[in-house]
Amino acid sequence: WLKIKQYGGTLEQYLKDNRIFNIAIYGCGVLGKVLYNELKDTDIHVECFIDKKYEKLLTFFQRHPSL
Repeated sequence: WLKIKQYGGTLEQYLKDNRIFNIAIYGCGVLGKVLYNELKDTDIHVECFIDKKYEKLLTFFQRHPSL
């Protein structure tokens, strides 16, 4: 993901080029949130979040009820 950005590409285009249009994000920590923010206004659909700490997910979805 960072290497793609370093070379001027976008994660959205990389995923599309590899025929990936739906993803799950593992971890609702800092990187998971940054990843979500990068993809939220794209054609890539975030199907779900996975995190072993239920409280993180609950807090995140309370702040983003449209998910």
